[in-house]
Amino acid sequence: MSPRARHICYFLDYGALSLYSLGCAFPYAAYSMPASWLHGRLHQFFVPAAA
Repeated sequence: MSPRARHICYFLDYGALSLYSLGCAFPYAAYSMPASWLHGRLHQFFVPAAA
């Protein structure tokens, strides 16, 4: 595999993992956090920090 192809594949893999991480952060923030944490400081910054 050429170095250029390796860098392109690495970039695509890194982007896919980032999108997966962001996609997991939204449902986790919406459904898994306790009700007492909602509208708190952690809930407010969770998704931006996960991205």
